[in-house]
Amino acid sequence: MITWPHSRKTFVITMAAEDVVNSLRPVTVPREAGINGKIMFTGWVQNDRFQIMRYATRINPFQPVAHGRLESPSRGCILVLQYHLLPITRWLLMAGAFVAVLTATVIYQARQPAAAGAIAGTTLVVGLVAWLNFRLHRQDLETHILRVLQEH
Repeated sequence: MITWPHSRKTFVITMAAEDVVNSLRPVTVPREAGINGKIMFTGWVQNDRFQIMRYATRINPFQPVAHGRLESPSRGCILVLQYHLLPITRWLLMAGAFVAVLTATVIYQARQPAAAGAIAGTTLVVGLVAWLNFRLHRQDLETHILRVLQEH
């Protein structure tokens, strides 16, 4: 199921899939674990897939989660990354949009088109800000993942 916002990228990497996993494991910890200086991600890493997000010292609801899948051809590997928002953030954005549209509809029915337009416009602006914030953090996460793989 594709949800908004969503992004997908595919990388062809010269490293073997096992080397990619071995590069990500030392810098990734479960969310409950204590953090030391070289940890960059929280999440989990398995043999052919992972789910990680950037380690954050403060709460950031627009931080994307990277779902990675590794495929092993004869040489190197193919890394498929899908980025999503946290489920609670997606839910809050959808619920907020629904309430805004419902409120705008009720106000429009009450013959207040200017107020309905203002609510609809505000909803669009919030959605645009959410998308731009997601893209900004997605690029940061992608840069850090690729940096870890290049350092190995």
